[in-house]
Amino acid sequence: MRINFSAFRPVAYRPVYNQTKPITPPLSFKGANDDYFDLDKREKELLDKRSKWDKFWGNGKDEAKQQAWHELSGFNMNRASIEKQKNATIKAHEEALKAKDEALKLSKEKTELLEKQLAEAKKSGAKDDTIKDLKEQLKEAYSDNASAQKNYTAEAEKLKKTKEQQEILTTRQDGIGWNKMAGYETVKKQLEEVFINNLALEKGGHSPSFPNSILFYGPKGTGKTRFAEAFAEQSKCNFVTIDMMQDDEDILDELKTKAKLAKKLYDSSGEEKQRTIILLDEIDSIAKLSSSEKKEMEKEGRGFYDETNAGMLKKFLTNCADKYKCTIFMTTNYPLNIDSELISDENTIPYQVFLDAPGKENAAAIFEYHLRGMTNQEINYDELADEVMAAKANNQAYSAGRIAKIVEDCVEDGKNTGQRITQSDVINKIRELGPDHDSETIKRFANEVKVMNEKLDKGKL
Repeated sequence: MRINFSAFRPVAYRPVYNQTKPITPPLSFKGANDDYFDLDKREKELLDKRSKWDKFWGNGKDEAKQQAWHELSGFNMNRASIEKQKNATIKAHEEALKAKDEALKLSKEKTELLEKQLAEAKKSGAKDDTIKDLKEQLKEAYSDNASAQKNYTAEAEKLKKTKEQQEILTTRQDGIGWNKMAGYETVKKQLEEVFINNLALEKGGHSPSFPNSILFYGPKGTGKTRFAEAFAEQSKCNFVTIDMMQDDEDILDELKTKAKLAKKLYDSSGEEKQRTIILLDEIDSIAKLSSSEKKEMEKEGRGFYDETNAGMLKKFLTNCADKYKCTIFMTTNYPLNIDSELISDENTIPYQVFLDAPGKENAAAIFEYHLRGMTNQEINYDELADEVMAAKANNQAYSAGRIAKIVEDCVEDGKNTGQRITQSDVINKIRELGPDHDSETIKRFANEVKVMNEKLDKGKL
C-alpha cells in the first residue's frame, strides 16, 4: 500500500508505509485505509444530500465541491483515531512485557521444583546419577531463569523509555516546535504518529522504520517550509538546509555531505540517537526530467536515467533513513513536475503532504496566534475566520501567509496611529488586502491532488 499524506492528506496522505514493516500499522490520511478517494463520487454524494429546495434553486454546489476537496486532502482523520493507534503501540509492547513476565514466572517455578526434587533425592539417598542429573537440570534452569529475568527487565525498560519519550516529544511548549505554527492540528497529529512516535520507540530501545523522505506540496503561503522547521524542532531532530541556489550537481554533493554528517551525529549521540532532518526547498528544481533528458532516455534506456539528477536523487532517497539516519523534507508548489519514478516509488517519497489554505478552524487559530498581545479588546477569532472564509463563494482563499500579512499590516498601522488593533481594523484589512489564492490556483491544486491520488496509486504518474 502507498501513502499520500496530503494536508502528512489534510492533507492527500495515504501512508505509503515503506521500509521494513513498522511497528505501528499504516495510516490512511483520507479517513479509512482506502486505496483511493473518489473526489467526483464524494462530491455527488454531498450534492445528493442537499434538501429538495436547495437542489431546486441550485444552492450548495460550491460548498459540496469544497467539502469534497477538503476530505480528499485528508482532514477527516480525527485525533481520537490517532491517539487510538498510539495507544495500540504501547499496548503491543505491554503485551510483549506480559509474555516475558509469564516466561519469567514459569522459569522460576521450574527452578523451585527442581530444587525441591534435588533436596528430596539427597534426603532419600538416591543414586549418584540421579542427583547428578538433577544438578545439571537445575544449573540449566538457573541459566534460563537469569536469561528470562534479563529479558523481562530489558522489555520493561524499553516500555518505560518509550512512554517517557512519547510524552517528551509530543509535549507542547510556548514558542517551540508545533507552537510556532498555528492551526493544522490534524497534520501535526499525523506527523507525530508516523514519525515522532517512532522516534520515541527508537530512543526506547526498539528498531522502528523511518520514512526516507516527506514531501510537502501546495500553493504559496501555506507554510510548507515553516511546517518542516516546526516539525524538526518538535521532534528534537537536528535540522539542516541545503542551498538550493547552487548548481544541481553542487546541491546533490551538499546533500550527500550533510547526510554523512548526520550519520556521524547519530553514531556519536549514544542513547539519544539523534536523527537529522534535511530540508530541500522547491525540490522540483532538481527532481524533474527535462525534455532533452526524456528524449535521451528513449534512446539510451534505463542506464541514462541513473545519471540524471532525478535518478541520482532517487538512488540516494532509497535508503537514506537507514544508511544515514536522516529524513529528507521536501517542498514544492509544483508536485506534478517531480519525476514520476520518484513519486511512484514507495521507498523514495512515501509521504506526500498537501498543505491547503486554512479552513475556518485553522484560520481562527492563525489569527489568534499572530494577534496575541497585539490588542486590548476581546477579539472574536471565529468572526475573523468567517470573513476569510467568505472568499470561498468566489472560489478564492486566504493562505496562512496572507493572514499573517494582514495582522502584520495592522500592527504597522497601529504603530503609525499609536492605537492598539481592534476587531474592525482586522476585518477592514482582510477586505483591503483580499485573498491571495485565486480561482485558477484553487482549481489547479484541486486537480493536482486528484491526479496525485489517482495516478500515484496506479504507478502511472
